[in-house]
Formats: sequence, C-alpha cells, structure tokens
Amino acid sequence: MKKTVLTLSALLAGLGVSLGQSESSLRFGEAGELGFLLRGNWTYDSNLTLSEDNEESGNYFTLTPGVNLTLGDNVTPFDLNFTGTYSLVRYTDKTRYNTHLWNLNGRGTYSLARTDLSVTGSYREIQANQADVEAIDDIVVTKTTRGGVNGVYQLSPKFSFGAGGSAEHKTYDGGNNLTRNIYTVPVDVFYALTPKLQATGGFRYRDTVVDGGVDTKDYFFNGGITGQLTPKLRSRARLGYQQRDFNDSQSNKGSFSVLSDTTYDATRRDQFGFRFNRDFATSGPGQSINRTSGGLTYRHEFPWDLTVSTGVTVQYNDYVDDPRDDTNVSGRVGLEYAINRYASANVMYSYRNNNSNQDGSSYHANMVRIGAGLRY
Repeated sequence: MKKTVLTLSALLAGLGVSLGQSESSLRFGEAGELGFLLRGNWTYDSNLTLSEDNEESGNYFTLTPGVNLTLGDNVTPFDLNFTGTYSLVRYTDKTRYNTHLWNLNGRGTYSLARTDLSVTGSYREIQANQADVEAIDDIVVTKTTRGGVNGVYQLSPKFSFGAGGSAEHKTYDGGNNLTRNIYTVPVDVFYALTPKLQATGGFRYRDTVVDGGVDTKDYFFNGGITGQLTPKLRSRARLGYQQRDFNDSQSNKGSFSVLSDTTYDATRRDQFGFRFNRDFATSGPGQSINRTSGGLTYRHEFPWDLTVSTGVTVQYNDYVDDPRDDTNVSGRVGLEYAINRYASANVMYSYRNNNSNQDGSSYHANMVRIGAGLRY
C-alpha cells in the first residue's frame, strides 16, 4: 500500500510540474483550437472479474494522454469537435490484465437557415465486465466502432422533419461473447408547442445482426416531447409500442417502451438528473433482453472550486424466452477539485451489485479511484 501511495504522489507531482511548464491550448484564428489532455489515476477494485464465488481484488494505474481539436467554435456554419485518447493500464500484481485502450470520438455539425445536419463517428475500447457480458475469471475488453448521420429540416414555423441512420460494430476480447452489427434508422416529426418545447411523433427501425447467434429486428412507434418545459426543467422523452422480430422459430415479442432523460437546475449550483428507459437489448452471448432501467443523479458546485456528484441506477434485465432475470444496482459518489484553469484532482467511490437467478451470475463489488487531470 505504501508503494501505491508513493507512486500516486509521484504521478500527481509530475502533473504539477507539467502544469508549471505548459502553455495554453493552440489557437487557429478565431475558429480553431487544439488542446492537450493528460489524466492519471489509481484504482482499487474488490472484484475485478465480477465473479460470484471467486472474487479477485486488485489495484491498477492508468495513464491517459490525449488531444482535443475544435474547429468552427460557432464562428462558421460548420463545427467540428474531435477527442482522441490512449490509456495505458498497468496492474500492480495481476499483470495478465495489463492492456492499452484507444478512445476516439468526433462530431461535426452544419447549420443553414432551415437545416441542421450532424455527423458522428467513434471508436471505443473498454476493459470492464458487465452483468450481461459473459466472463469467467477474466476481464472482457469491448471494442465498439460507430458512425451516424442525423438531419432536421424545418418545414414551417411550427413543423420540422428529422431522419438519420447509424451503424455500430461491436466485438469482445474474452468470454463467450458474439460479434454483432447494429443498424438503426430513426424518423421523427416535430411540432413546436412553444419556442423551446416540441411535441414529437416518430418511428425507429433497428436491425441487430449477431455472428453465430439470433438476429433481431425492432420496430418502435413512439410519441413524446423534447425541449424546455420550464426555465429550469429540460426533458427528452419517447414512449410507445415496440415489437421485436426474430429470424428463428421464436415468436415475435411486443413491449411498451420508453426512452427518457430529464434535467432540473434547482439552483445555479445544484442540478438533478433523472433517466428512465425500457427497451430491447442483446446480451454479449446473443440472448434477447427486455431491459428496464432508471437512474437519479445529483451535482453540486461549491464556491471554492469543489464539485460533488452522486448517482444511483437500478436495472432489471428480463431475458426473453429464458427463465433468467437480473436486478442490477449501482451507486457512486465523487469529488472533483479544480486546482486552476489547467489542472484538477478527483476521488470516486462506486458500488455494484447484481442479483440473478442464474447460478454464477450474481456478484457485488466496491471500487475506489483517485486521480488527477491536466488540460492545456
């Protein structure tokens, strides 16, 4: 433990030295900026593999350099934001889990008088087990490549039309999990109730193609609202009927589905968030799930550059045509201190618990993370 503390102290001191010698982000006229990122943290996890019977604790260090590029900056009709990071993960004694992780994310937007167009692309690698991903005494690395386009055209002062499409490719390193491709096409009509609130009616088609597994097609007919309900309350909600069709002998399944996200700014320093979703999903091994989840978050900014955030999420996974069902509860609390405009330090605690009626799938885990970040 002493060695861990000394190593972390050296990491934080190194960030401070870098801060003292660093320059501000690079500017390209009025419409461009290039920034450099550096994060480091130490993590202790009481159950690295989320095992029910063979809990394996351990701690590891992560060092993440990266860049952030912004073009447009609301000066031109075209805006681009790109962030790329590379994480080096090193375990103090479980060296078989050592890895490196790439995360690339880009978004471009283009606005005209009546048209708003956005294009997104990302590649993400995550080393973390989940309740619906199979991993026996191992930590799975999930790799996801995604691209999409979405556009909204204003037909009249009251009506707008939106359409888009996305493609996602997901693979798993570890466990008996299947590669899949997910294609999604949403179509929406918007009606302006107020200048900042719209009623919506829409349809979403989703095709999930699982290599070596069962393919599914989802049809979601929905209505809802999006925008600002009051000066302090913002919400985006879609609810309606969804049907999942299978390409094998399984009967088609129907469900009431909801996608919602609400934010309430109680004061200038206090913000609450609430999310409730009910949607079909596909597990790592390719099983179909009817998933219901809800979460509550709270964030408070103190006057002395200290921010506290906390949250709890409850997720119920009902496996279709399978007796298995899981109830997953997770919670976290964190503190972040802004040392100055360039550097910050943080500490976080999280708890995870999964209660499953399938042998070997229940678990609980505690995690503590201490870190620092630099942006210049």
